Amino acid sequence: MRIPYKSLAAIGAVAAGTAAVNTLIGQRTGLLENRIGGRERMYKWRYGDIFYTTSGGGEPILFIHGIGAGASSFEWRRNFLPLADHYNVYALDLLGFGLSDKPPVEYNAEMYVQMIAEFILDVIGQPSHVAASSHGAAYAVAAAVRHKPMIKSLILSCPTGIGVAETSSSIAPGLSALLRVPIIGTSVYYGLTSRSSIKSYLESKIYFDSAEVTTTVVDQYYAAAHQPGAERAVRAFMSGALNIDITQEFKELTQPAALVWGKEAKLTPVEVADRFIAINSGVRLDILPISGQLPHVERSDAYNAVIRDVTSRPPEGATAPPHKHTSL
Repeated sequence: MRIPYKSLAAIGAVAAGTAAVNTLIGQRTGLLENRIGGRERMYKWRYGDIFYTTSGGGEPILFIHGIGAGASSFEWRRNFLPLADHYNVYALDLLGFGLSDKPPVEYNAEMYVQMIAEFILDVIGQPSHVAASSHGAAYAVAAAVRHKPMIKSLILSCPTGIGVAETSSSIAPGLSALLRVPIIGTSVYYGLTSRSSIKSYLESKIYFDSAEVTTTVVDQYYAAAHQPGAERAVRAFMSGALNIDITQEFKELTQPAALVWGKEAKLTPVEVADRFIAINSGVRLDILPISGQLPHVERSDAYNAVIRDVTSRPPEGATAPPHKHTSL
Protein backbone atom coordinates (compact mmCIF):
# COMPACT_ATOMS: atom_id res chain seq x y z
CA MET A 1 0.00 0.00 0.00
CA ARG A 2 1.35 3.38 -1.01
CA ILE A 3 1.13 6.28 1.39
CA PRO A 4 0.43 9.57 -0.40
CA TYR A 5 3.29 12.03 -0.41
CA LYS A 6 1.14 14.64 1.33
CA SER A 7 0.43 12.19 4.17
CA LEU A 8 4.11 11.42 4.57
CA ALA A 9 4.85 15.12 4.64
CA ALA A 10 2.16 15.69 7.27
CA ILE A 11 3.51 12.87 9.46
CA GLY A 12 7.00 14.28 9.10
CA ALA A 13 5.80 17.74 10.04
CA VAL A 14 4.03 16.42 13.15
CA ALA A 15 7.12 14.46 14.16
CA ALA A 16 9.34 17.48 13.64
CA GLY A 17 6.97 19.69 15.57
CA THR A 18 6.77 17.17 18.41
CA ALA A 19 10.53 16.89 18.55
CA ALA A 20 10.84 20.67 18.66
CA VAL A 21 8.38 20.87 21.57
CA ASN A 22 10.27 18.12 23.40
CA THR A 23 13.53 20.02 22.94
CA LEU A 24 11.95 23.22 24.23
CA ILE A 25 10.60 21.46 27.34
CA GLY A 26 14.00 19.94 28.01
CA GLN A 27 15.68 23.34 27.72
CA ARG A 28 13.23 24.92 30.17
CA THR A 29 13.92 22.46 32.96
CA GLY A 30 14.93 24.30 36.11
CA LEU A 31 18.25 23.78 37.85
CA LEU A 32 18.25 20.77 40.16
CA GLU A 33 19.85 21.65 43.48
CA ASN A 34 20.61 19.90 46.74
CA ARG A 35 17.93 21.31 49.04
CA ILE A 36 18.55 19.22 52.16
CA GLY A 37 21.95 20.67 53.05
CA GLY A 38 25.16 18.98 54.08
CA ARG A 39 28.48 18.51 52.33
CA GLU A 40 28.01 17.39 48.72
CA ARG A 41 30.03 14.43 47.50
CA MET A 42 30.18 11.91 44.64
CA TYR A 43 30.75 8.18 45.06
CA LYS A 44 32.34 6.72 41.93
CA TRP A 45 30.43 3.46 41.68
CA ARG A 46 31.05 0.95 38.91
CA TYR A 47 27.84 1.85 37.03
CA GLY A 48 28.09 5.61 37.48
CA ASP A 49 28.66 8.44 39.94
CA ILE A 50 26.34 8.47 42.95
CA PHE A 51 25.51 11.85 44.46
CA TYR A 52 25.25 12.06 48.21
CA THR A 53 25.41 14.60 50.98
CA THR A 54 26.61 14.17 54.55
CA SER A 55 26.58 16.11 57.81
CA GLY A 56 26.98 15.77 61.56
CA GLY A 57 28.89 13.29 63.65
CA GLY A 58 28.33 10.15 65.70
CA GLU A 59 26.80 6.87 64.58
CA PRO A 60 26.01 6.84 60.86
CA ILE A 61 22.49 6.84 59.41
CA LEU A 62 21.95 6.34 55.68
CA PHE A 63 18.74 7.71 54.13
CA ILE A 64 17.40 5.97 51.00
CA HIS A 65 14.54 7.49 49.02
CA GLY A 66 11.68 5.76 47.24
CA ILE A 67 11.21 5.18 43.51
CA GLY A 68 9.21 7.23 41.03
CA ALA A 69 9.44 10.10 38.55
CA GLY A 70 11.25 12.99 40.23
CA ALA A 71 12.29 10.94 43.26
CA SER A 72 15.47 11.92 45.09
CA SER A 73 16.97 12.41 48.53
CA PHE A 74 14.89 15.61 48.71
CA GLU A 75 12.20 13.55 50.46
CA TRP A 76 14.43 13.45 53.59
CA ARG A 77 14.53 17.25 53.91
CA ARG A 78 12.89 17.21 57.37
CA ASN A 79 15.01 14.42 58.80
CA PHE A 80 18.53 14.91 57.46
CA LEU A 81 19.77 18.05 59.27
CA PRO A 82 17.54 17.67 62.38
CA LEU A 83 19.20 14.30 63.05
CA ALA A 84 22.68 15.57 62.22
CA ASP A 85 22.88 16.97 65.75
CA HIS A 86 23.51 13.46 67.10
CA TYR A 87 24.30 11.29 64.07
CA ASN A 88 26.58 11.26 61.06
CA VAL A 89 23.88 11.44 58.41
CA TYR A 90 24.17 10.43 54.76
CA ALA A 91 21.52 10.83 52.05
CA LEU A 92 22.07 9.54 48.52
CA ASP A 93 20.34 9.70 45.17
CA LEU A 94 19.94 6.20 43.74
CA LEU A 95 21.48 5.61 40.32
CA GLY A 96 19.13 7.05 37.70
CA PHE A 97 17.60 9.60 40.08
CA GLY A 98 18.25 13.07 41.40
CA LEU A 99 21.80 14.31 40.90
CA SER A 100 23.30 10.85 40.39
CA ASP A 101 24.32 9.58 36.96
CA LYS A 102 21.64 8.13 34.67
CA PRO A 103 23.57 5.80 32.37
CA PRO A 104 21.95 3.56 29.71
CA VAL A 105 22.23 0.39 31.81
CA GLU A 106 19.74 -2.31 32.78
CA TYR A 107 18.05 -0.91 35.87
CA ASN A 108 16.81 -3.58 38.27
CA ALA A 109 16.19 -4.14 41.96
CA GLU A 110 19.27 -6.29 42.54
CA MET A 111 21.50 -3.49 41.28
CA TYR A 112 20.15 -1.18 43.98
CA VAL A 113 20.54 -3.80 46.72
CA GLN A 114 24.20 -4.14 45.80
CA MET A 115 24.63 -0.38 45.53
CA ILE A 116 23.43 0.13 49.10
CA ALA A 117 25.80 -2.51 50.48
CA GLU A 118 28.78 -1.15 48.57
CA PHE A 119 28.02 2.46 49.52
CA ILE A 120 28.09 1.55 53.21
CA LEU A 121 31.30 -0.42 52.75
CA ASP A 122 33.15 2.07 50.53
CA VAL A 123 31.84 5.44 51.72
CA ILE A 124 30.58 5.14 55.29
CA GLY A 125 33.16 2.52 56.15
CA GLN A 126 31.42 1.13 59.22
CA PRO A 127 28.08 -0.53 60.13
CA SER A 128 25.24 1.91 59.61
CA HIS A 129 21.63 2.44 60.59
CA VAL A 130 19.38 2.78 57.53
CA ALA A 131 16.19 4.78 57.10
CA ALA A 132 14.43 4.07 53.81
CA SER A 133 11.05 4.39 52.15
CA SER A 134 8.90 2.49 49.67
CA HIS A 135 11.01 0.49 47.19
CA GLY A 136 14.16 1.86 48.81
CA ALA A 137 13.02 0.20 52.05
CA ALA A 138 12.63 -3.15 50.29
CA TYR A 139 16.16 -2.86 48.88
CA ALA A 140 17.47 -1.99 52.34
CA VAL A 141 15.86 -5.10 53.87
CA ALA A 142 17.46 -7.33 51.24
CA ALA A 143 20.84 -5.69 51.83
CA ALA A 144 20.47 -6.03 55.61
CA VAL A 145 19.95 -9.78 55.40
CA ARG A 146 22.54 -10.50 52.72
CA HIS A 147 25.16 -8.23 54.29
CA LYS A 148 24.26 -8.37 58.00
CA PRO A 149 27.45 -6.87 59.45
CA MET A 150 26.94 -3.66 57.46
CA ILE A 151 23.46 -2.67 58.67
CA LYS A 152 22.75 -2.21 62.38
CA SER A 153 19.05 -1.32 62.29
CA LEU A 154 16.27 -0.40 59.87
CA ILE A 155 13.54 2.25 59.95
CA LEU A 156 11.19 1.59 57.04
CA SER A 157 8.55 4.02 55.77
CA CYS A 158 5.61 2.33 54.00
CA PRO A 159 7.85 -0.41 52.53
CA THR A 160 6.98 -2.46 49.47
CA GLY A 161 8.02 -6.01 48.68
CA ILE A 162 5.45 -8.24 50.39
CA GLY A 163 2.12 -9.05 48.81
CA VAL A 164 1.78 -5.97 46.63
CA ALA A 165 2.79 -5.79 42.98
CA GLU A 166 3.30 -2.07 42.54
CA THR A 167 3.08 -2.27 38.75
CA SER A 168 0.37 -4.91 38.59
CA SER A 169 -1.71 -2.73 36.31
CA SER A 170 -1.76 -4.02 32.74
CA ILE A 171 -1.28 -0.43 31.58
CA ALA A 172 2.17 0.03 33.13
CA PRO A 173 4.19 -2.44 31.00
CA GLY A 174 2.57 -1.09 27.83
CA LEU A 175 3.32 2.45 28.90
CA SER A 176 6.90 1.43 29.65
CA ALA A 177 7.22 0.10 26.10
CA LEU A 178 5.68 3.27 24.67
CA LEU A 179 8.27 5.36 26.50
CA ARG A 180 10.95 3.64 24.39
CA VAL A 181 9.51 4.92 21.10
CA PRO A 182 11.63 7.82 19.77
CA ILE A 183 10.01 11.26 19.95
CA ILE A 184 6.61 9.84 20.94
CA GLY A 185 8.06 8.25 24.06
CA THR A 186 9.66 11.53 25.07
CA SER A 187 6.35 13.34 24.60
CA VAL A 188 4.51 10.76 26.71
CA TYR A 189 7.14 11.02 29.43
CA TYR A 190 6.96 14.80 29.45
CA GLY A 191 3.18 14.56 29.72
CA LEU A 192 3.44 12.22 32.71
CA THR A 193 5.97 14.51 34.36
CA SER A 194 4.49 17.91 33.61
CA ARG A 195 4.19 20.25 36.58
CA SER A 196 0.41 19.78 36.66
CA SER A 197 0.73 15.98 36.53
CA ILE A 198 3.32 15.95 39.31
CA LYS A 199 1.22 18.26 41.47
CA SER A 200 -1.89 16.15 40.97
CA TYR A 201 -0.04 12.90 41.73
CA LEU A 202 1.58 14.24 44.90
CA GLU A 203 -1.72 15.63 46.17
CA SER A 204 -3.81 12.55 45.38
CA LYS A 205 -1.39 9.68 46.05
CA ILE A 206 1.53 10.80 48.21
CA TYR A 207 0.55 13.44 50.76
CA PHE A 208 -2.40 13.47 53.13
CA ASP A 209 -2.20 17.26 53.48
CA SER A 210 -2.29 18.86 50.03
CA ALA A 211 -0.77 22.01 51.54
CA GLU A 212 2.53 20.09 51.59
CA VAL A 213 2.58 20.21 47.79
CA THR A 214 4.09 23.67 47.47
CA THR A 215 5.54 25.25 44.36
CA THR A 216 9.02 24.49 45.70
CA VAL A 217 8.19 20.80 46.07
CA VAL A 218 6.65 20.55 42.60
CA ASP A 219 9.59 22.40 41.04
CA GLN A 220 12.07 20.06 42.73
CA TYR A 221 10.30 16.93 41.50
CA TYR A 222 9.90 18.46 38.03
CA ALA A 223 13.59 19.34 37.77
CA ALA A 224 14.64 15.87 38.96
CA ALA A 225 12.29 14.18 36.48
CA HIS A 226 13.69 16.19 33.56
CA GLN A 227 17.41 15.61 34.02
CA PRO A 228 18.97 14.00 30.92
CA GLY A 229 18.35 10.24 31.07
CA ALA A 230 15.89 10.44 33.99
CA GLU A 231 13.31 8.47 31.99
CA ARG A 232 15.49 5.34 31.97
CA ALA A 233 15.00 4.31 35.59
CA VAL A 234 11.34 5.37 35.49
CA ARG A 235 10.81 3.17 32.45
CA ALA A 236 12.33 0.23 34.34
CA PHE A 237 10.07 0.97 37.30
CA MET A 238 6.96 0.96 35.12
CA SER A 239 7.99 -2.35 33.56
CA GLY A 240 8.21 -3.95 37.01
CA ALA A 241 11.99 -4.42 36.86
CA LEU A 242 12.51 -2.42 40.07
CA ASN A 243 10.11 -4.51 42.17
CA ILE A 244 11.57 -7.05 44.58
CA ASP A 245 9.98 -9.77 46.70
CA ILE A 246 11.52 -9.57 50.19
CA THR A 247 9.24 -12.12 51.86
CA GLN A 248 12.10 -14.48 52.69
CA GLU A 249 14.53 -11.72 53.65
CA PHE A 250 12.02 -10.07 55.97
CA LYS A 251 11.41 -13.40 57.65
CA GLU A 252 15.15 -13.75 58.27
CA LEU A 253 15.68 -10.17 59.45
CA THR A 254 17.20 -10.07 62.95
CA GLN A 255 18.43 -6.48 63.30
CA PRO A 256 16.27 -4.03 65.30
CA ALA A 257 13.68 -2.73 62.85
CA ALA A 258 10.64 -0.48 62.77
CA LEU A 259 7.87 -0.13 60.23
CA VAL A 260 6.56 3.44 60.11
CA TRP A 261 3.27 3.83 58.29
CA GLY A 262 1.24 6.87 57.35
CA LYS A 263 -2.29 6.06 58.47
CA GLU A 264 -3.70 7.58 55.27
CA ALA A 265 -1.20 6.01 52.85
CA LYS A 266 -2.82 5.10 49.53
CA LEU A 267 -0.19 3.35 47.39
CA THR A 268 0.65 0.91 50.19
CA PRO A 269 -2.31 1.15 52.60
CA VAL A 270 -1.72 0.63 56.30
CA GLU A 271 -3.34 -2.82 56.05
CA VAL A 272 -0.23 -3.96 54.18
CA ALA A 273 1.69 -3.64 57.46
CA ASP A 274 -0.18 -6.72 58.73
CA ARG A 275 1.50 -8.80 56.03
CA PHE A 276 4.92 -7.74 57.28
CA ILE A 277 4.06 -8.41 60.92
CA ALA A 278 2.65 -11.84 60.04
CA ILE A 279 6.02 -12.78 58.58
CA ASN A 280 8.21 -11.29 61.32
CA SER A 281 6.46 -10.43 64.56
CA GLY A 282 9.71 -9.14 66.07
CA VAL A 283 9.56 -5.81 64.25
CA ARG A 284 8.06 -2.68 65.69
CA LEU A 285 5.13 -0.93 64.01
CA ASP A 286 4.36 2.77 64.36
CA ILE A 287 1.27 4.14 62.61
CA LEU A 288 1.37 7.92 62.31
CA PRO A 289 -1.96 9.72 61.79
CA ILE A 290 -2.40 12.77 59.60
CA SER A 291 0.13 11.44 57.11
CA GLY A 292 0.20 9.56 53.84
CA GLN A 293 2.91 7.81 51.86
CA LEU A 294 5.74 9.89 53.36
CA PRO A 295 5.22 9.91 57.14
CA HIS A 296 8.82 11.06 57.58
CA VAL A 297 7.84 14.32 55.88
CA GLU A 298 4.35 14.95 57.25
CA ARG A 299 5.12 13.71 60.78
CA SER A 300 8.84 14.32 60.84
CA ASP A 301 9.11 14.95 64.60
CA ALA A 302 7.42 11.65 65.43
CA TYR A 303 9.43 9.84 62.77
CA ASN A 304 12.73 11.25 64.02
CA ALA A 305 11.78 10.13 67.53
CA VAL A 306 11.30 6.58 66.22
CA ILE A 307 14.77 6.71 64.67
CA ARG A 308 16.33 7.82 67.95
CA ASP A 309 14.54 5.03 69.82
CA VAL A 310 15.34 2.22 67.39
CA THR A 311 18.99 3.18 66.97
CA SER A 312 19.50 3.20 70.75
CA ARG A 313 18.46 -0.44 71.11
CA PRO A 314 20.93 -3.21 71.98
CA PRO A 315 22.85 -4.75 69.08
CA GLU A 316 21.61 -7.76 67.17
CA GLY A 317 21.34 -10.88 69.28
CA ALA A 318 21.09 -9.12 72.65
CA THR A 319 17.34 -8.70 72.87
CA ALA A 320 14.58 -8.86 70.28
CA PRO A 321 13.07 -5.50 69.29
CA PRO A 322 9.47 -5.17 70.50
CA HIS A 323 6.44 -5.49 68.31
CA LYS A 324 4.80 -2.18 69.07
CA HIS A 325 1.61 -1.00 67.37
CA THR A 326 1.28 2.68 68.21
CA SER A 327 -0.50 5.77 67.02
CA LEU A 328 1.34 9.00 67.83
